[in-house]
Amino acid sequence: MSDPSARQAQLRARVIELARAQDPYGHIFAGKDFRRDYVAARTVAWSMLFKDMRDTTSRVLEIGSKEGRSAVFWLEFFAGAHLTCVDLFREDDAERFDRNLSAYGTRLRKIVGTSIRALGILREENAVFDFIYVDGSHRRDDVMVDCSAPGACCAMAA
Repeated sequence: MSDPSARQAQLRARVIELARAQDPYGHIFAGKDFRRDYVAARTVAWSMLFKDMRDTTSRVLEIGSKEGRSAVFWLEFFAGAHLTCVDLFREDDAERFDRNLSAYGTRLRKIVGTSIRALGILREENAVFDFIYVDGSHRRDDVMVDCSAPGACCAMAA
């Protein structure tokens, strides 16, 4: 295999396969409908990094939710928390998100639109969060704006 991008894709697929096999949170995704998995390789690290916040976190903001895989993790990990998800929720992603998160009912709020628009709405509501997960645009300036949300902790996906 001489194509570096093909080799990189193969290695990434293997890392995800190994992470899923080792993932103590894998069962929470059973029966859900996801096309992509950017979460399995991170759940163990997230659970270790944020374990001391687990029982005291009651309001979580997620910027960039796609199909809802990370949202499922946050709702399960922070079992007593309410989660607000912000995303453009385009077409299939919106439908999958709704199906994947339907069981969480009133613990979930979905805001459709840009993070700038959503942060404006949340500021008007004087919303404050214990934990903020930023995984939206990935462009430096956008991430800097997203990190201005009122909250105690901000984690960014690479």
